[in-house]
Parts: sequence; C-alpha cells; structure tokens
Amino acid sequence: MTEAVQNLLGVDCRSFKQISMIAQGEFMKLLTADSQSRAKIIRNVFHTEALVSLQKRIKAEYLAWNRKCEDASTPAILAVPNLSRGAPAPIAALAPASRG
Repeated sequence: MTEAVQNLLGVDCRSFKQISMIAQGEFMKLLTADSQSRAKIIRNVFHTEALVSLQKRIKAEYLAWNRKCEDASTPAILAVPNLSRGAPAPIAALAPASRG
C-alpha cells in the first residue's frame, strides 16, 4: 500500500510531511520573510543543516589552500624582476628558509 501511494503521489512519507508542513503555516512565513529568514525556514523544513555545515568546511579548506598557494608563489614572483633583466635569480632566494 505504501509503495502504491508513493508512486501515485510521487513523494515518500518524509517529503509529504515537509510539503504539508509548508502548507500549514510555514508557507506564509516563507512568503513574508527576508532572505536570511527564508533560508533558515527552508533549511528547517528540508533538514539541510548538514549541507550548510559541509559548505562552510569546504570554504574554510579552500581558503586555507588558497593562502598556501599564494605563500608558495611569493618566491617565484620576487624572482621575476631578476629574470626580466636577464640575470638569473639566486637559487637561495627561491628556496624556503631553513628551520635549523
């Protein structure tokens, strides 16, 4: 019976509950809310908190890797003026500082 209802409606029990929740009052809040509140309502109705958390973690990792790439490219950028004058850049200038 459950499978027949799912096939007929095109939604499972969880989705049906979410749709009916919107119809029972959340929809009016959704229409009148500002964009931040609207996003919060949608996250609550569709239980997407885990996705928001994942998005924040990916962004933080991206920013960290981006900083590492910028830090790694600094010695190469500093060597470019020497190359444009025809003089080879000193290898010591390109090597990371020794930690000894």
